[in-house]
Amino acid sequence: MKKELLYLFVMLLFFTSCKDDENKSSLLSYLKKNNITDYNTTSSGLIYIIDEQGEGLLPEIGDTVQVEYTGYFTNDEIFDSSVGGSPLEFVLGLGQVVPGWDEGIGLYNQGGSGTLYVPAKLAYGSDDMIFEITLEKVALGIAGYTIADYIEENNDWEDYSVTQSGIHYRITESVPEADSPTNGNTVTVNYTGYYLNNKIFDTSVGKSSFSFDLGTSNIIEGFNEAVSLLKVGEAGDFLIPSDLAYGEDGVAGVFTPNQNIRFTIKLVSFQ
Repeated sequence: MKKELLYLFVMLLFFTSCKDDENKSSLLSYLKKNNITDYNTTSSGLIYIIDEQGEGLLPEIGDTVQVEYTGYFTNDEIFDSSVGGSPLEFVLGLGQVVPGWDEGIGLYNQGGSGTLYVPAKLAYGSDDMIFEITLEKVALGIAGYTIADYIEENNDWEDYSVTQSGIHYRITESVPEADSPTNGNTVTVNYTGYYLNNKIFDTSVGKSSFSFDLGTSNIIEGFNEAVSLLKVGEAGDFLIPSDLAYGEDGVAGVFTPNQNIRFTIKLVSFQ
């Protein structure tokens, strides 16, 4: 039985290797056919050409980038393009784009341009793809902001309080005579979640109010604590440190590791 499993494992490795070689060969054939010789290859198999390195910021994981692009198959058929429209904006390294883009865009400085030859395994799994790209803009990453940075850049945070756990907050709508919820109460809130570059990642506004049992482990610790600081009818603005949010792991496609976040919350009711 062990020999059979070992044989199966070896065969899987063989076929995987063959598939990778096939993808690489397809792109190399394209390059040879078009007399393209001045290119580089990363350890993952991404092939790239830098026409202009650019003189601006070199993006890092968590930075927000804007990219103008045209995408081709290896038969030179265009399948997508941002030219004539808006550049594609995304957060680098969060899996919001195909792996070949997350890796490749990070090779250019702002203002840089070139071509990415993306094997299928770094794209959508079926076709090799070619992208002519220009890195139009690099903005300070959502992971790059500290709470101190945010407060310094936003004048409406001149007066705030800090909890023992490290949440910075300010009450924006006060109802001093109202009651506060305690753990175990079912609370109903309206909220908006922001990265510290003030881009929204989630909101209940315009949807249904959000209800949950205060103190539940299904809700991040910082959100639980923030709601407990409000009285019914009050609203607040809360800067949540990463260890009270999504911590060292982050959330793929949404939050980088060790990322601080912000919520505006209004406590509608509790019971």
